[in-house]
Amino acid sequence: MKTKLFLTTALAMGLLAFASVLVLSQSTQLADNHVLSPPLAVTGASSDVDETTGAGPDFMVSLPLDHQADPSVAYNPDEDEYLVVWWDERGSDTDIYGQLFSASGIPQGDNFVVSNATGEQSYPVVAYNSTDHNYMVVWRDKRGGTDYDVYAQVVGSTGTLSGTNTTVNTDGNDQKPWDLVYDPNANHYLVVWVDAGDDRVEGQLLSPSGGLIGTNAFPIAAGGDGPRAAYNSNRNSYMVVYYYEEAAGNRDIYGQAIAADGSLSGSAFSICNDAANQTYPNLEFNSGTHEYLVVWQDKRNDATTGTDLYARRIDEDGNAQGSEIVVSNADDAQNRPDVAYNSRVNQWLVAWEDYRDRNTSGVDVYGQRVLSTGSLAGQGNFVIYDGPNNQGSVALAVRPTQTGAEYLAVWEDQRSGDGLEVVGQRIGALTGALDWHDFNVSAPLESQEHPRVAYNAAGQQFLVVWQDERGGNAAIYAQIVLTSGIPITDNIVVQDNGIQDMVNPVAAYNPTDKNYLVVWENQDYGNIEAALLNAAGTVSLIMNNYNGVPTSTQPAIAYNTTINQYLVVFASQAGVGIYDIYGRLVYSDGLPSGAAPFTISVDAADQSLPQVDYNATDDEYLVVWSDERADEGDIYGRRVDADGTLLGSEFLIAHDTDAQDAPSVAWNEDDNEYLVVWHDYRDSGATGADIYGRRVGADGSLLGSEITLCTASEYQQYPRARYIPAYGRYFVIWQDNRNADTGWDIYGQNVNGDGSLYGGNVPRFVFSGDQRWPDGDFSPEANRGLTVWQDGRNGTTYEVYGRIKEPRFPIYLPLVLRNY
Repeated sequence: MKTKLFLTTALAMGLLAFASVLVLSQSTQLADNHVLSPPLAVTGASSDVDETTGAGPDFMVSLPLDHQADPSVAYNPDEDEYLVVWWDERGSDTDIYGQLFSASGIPQGDNFVVSNATGEQSYPVVAYNSTDHNYMVVWRDKRGGTDYDVYAQVVGSTGTLSGTNTTVNTDGNDQKPWDLVYDPNANHYLVVWVDAGDDRVEGQLLSPSGGLIGTNAFPIAAGGDGPRAAYNSNRNSYMVVYYYEEAAGNRDIYGQAIAADGSLSGSAFSICNDAANQTYPNLEFNSGTHEYLVVWQDKRNDATTGTDLYARRIDEDGNAQGSEIVVSNADDAQNRPDVAYNSRVNQWLVAWEDYRDRNTSGVDVYGQRVLSTGSLAGQGNFVIYDGPNNQGSVALAVRPTQTGAEYLAVWEDQRSGDGLEVVGQRIGALTGALDWHDFNVSAPLESQEHPRVAYNAAGQQFLVVWQDERGGNAAIYAQIVLTSGIPITDNIVVQDNGIQDMVNPVAAYNPTDKNYLVVWENQDYGNIEAALLNAAGTVSLIMNNYNGVPTSTQPAIAYNTTINQYLVVFASQAGVGIYDIYGRLVYSDGLPSGAAPFTISVDAADQSLPQVDYNATDDEYLVVWSDERADEGDIYGRRVDADGTLLGSEFLIAHDTDAQDAPSVAWNEDDNEYLVVWHDYRDSGATGADIYGRRVGADGSLLGSEITLCTASEYQQYPRARYIPAYGRYFVIWQDNRNADTGWDIYGQNVNGDGSLYGGNVPRFVFSGDQRWPDGDFSPEANRGLTVWQDGRNGTTYEVYGRIKEPRFPIYLPLVLRNY
């Protein structure tokens, strides 16, 4: 039996081409470093598609506004998860946020606030406590109003805060924490920072609850800057490295050993004192050889190669082991290295900001594996991410498990061309291959749902619209995405008055005026409202009350290429408790045509969930809807002329036992006919809801027999159809829960113009958590399409995700994707 759902419908869409999916393989590594199953190498920018399947990686479309930057990350071996923290400007000032991720890169719950005290909180660092099974986060904090201080917060393994923010240091002038390391032997932490007032590097031991061990911070290095620390598991002690300006323009790298009780062990020692500047050192301890690898940025070859990255192995006492190591001397600058050691493969990974391709891709993230002997791995410098615009502030964490030993790199990313987001990438420890693809760490709070997409051929870009609850009420947001899968703006706030709920957006592109019309439902007032957006995403019009009749809902839209105007259709409650189907013609400037909407279907029972497409050959529309006049739901249709005149009578498209519901329609310009698809409960006792279709002639006649697109087990719902002229086929996409272990997934089916099926059902996106409400459009210019959906992989709320796909014909065997 069906459940009545007054939910969004949209411009008849679906994804575009025969789909297959990336088979994700994860490296399985043993203690002797043999690889049982090597990871899939996905190199280069994340917008690339797989050459075999044509599928690109999935990417988050709904993104937080403003900046998210300077991430830090720690691995929890007990839960096999990571905690990433960063500073975040989405609130009234800069705060500290966090996000838990499983080892496979799946978010666990939503982003959460670590500290949102008054004033600025920034530059967090995080470490994991393997004794108490929680995390410590430390950051610089300006809640005092004048100077920056150091604060801390304990975070549980589920992301809950333990206690309140604790004060670490509030001395006069500024303190900026640079690093935090955990000592499992003593069950306490060492945090290091620079004290601007005393011009020195200082340290403080912290208890597991964030309390001070000892009453005062202890000095480590007068005049030092940029300190980083590592824990020595052999001696249960620490090593701190920093840079120090010997003379004007001559900064060198120094180190200082520190005992577990915070006392200095011996004197500071030089690691590199070349005549040029050496700055921003970092280090990590090799628990097998009892050596540190210290890396830094170095300007000794500034005139030829710019800033390079050098490294040196040192023993526990600070003695140099072997020669200096040139990690990277590529053209232009390599800056701000981080380093991590993976005991499972006995290698270090160095990652950094790289300027070698700044004129083509901006600042990128690169890596280099360093063997325990100090030799560079034969792979050489490799790209972690080289997408558009700038990436920086990379941080590393290590997962040294017997199977799937890897690193997680996180960084701040400006690929949208404006605000920064935090992004992560898993990296196989033994080979340096990228595991799957990069993923967004920072995400909006609350849910983003019901995405719809429209294509702009002139700009070769897609506009994705959705309803967004990040502000508390539901608002309408949008994002422009290139055919490469790269966003070119921050998320666009189309309409958010902070009071009413705006839901069920749809969009259409106007190639004559080069703008989009976005239409949605104001749920509080029952109005159908709209906005115009230009190709850059600027909102130029807010229009309300297209409906003119009470309690209107479920808008859909089609653009008339002949006379440059739109038809908006919707369900409206002109009769008390009864929904009927109405239409409104809309000029290209977004203003309604005529004095009032016109009726398309009025009956004593409910008509709902309308859809519409435009027929350019006959200059008319076909409107389809779900209709309860005979039983729980049938599919009806009606032709509408370009001027709003109803053509012929309503006609029945689908009638069977139980309900036929949620239709979608696509016009076939080659044969001048339509494909109407819907989800169907006629066999609900055996297979749940299925996907059916029917060809409809331009005159409203039914062509051929009903088409059975999918009768898989469980439920298939809310199909979207799109005709692809380049291939003479339709593509139908829907949400599907046949896979009990992954919940709702996205499946599709190609349909030939004559109604025969081309191949079988294709798993378009099968992943953990629910993927629902898919929509899509196709770019003939780029020969690829974009599928979007609402995604519940974090187990708490929905975000909007997308995937670029190029057609690959034929594929005879379905490929089933299983995430890690």
